[in-house]
Amino acid sequence: MNDAKLNLSGCVTDPAPKKTAAKPQIGAAKGDFTVPDSFFEPLPNGILKAFGRLS
Repeated sequence: MNDAKLNLSGCVTDPAPKKTAAKPQIGAAKGDFTVPDSFFEPLPNGILKAFGRLS
């Protein structure tokens, strides 16, 4: 039993290499959509109130 414990590390294989997440490509969706001008307009008061920005 003692020999098995001493040699256990030789029986265990290395775990699979860790997969790394791909870095996002900046500009990958360029030209796929456009942001309308209304996106930059102030939000309606109802939405601002819902997020506690107006009392």
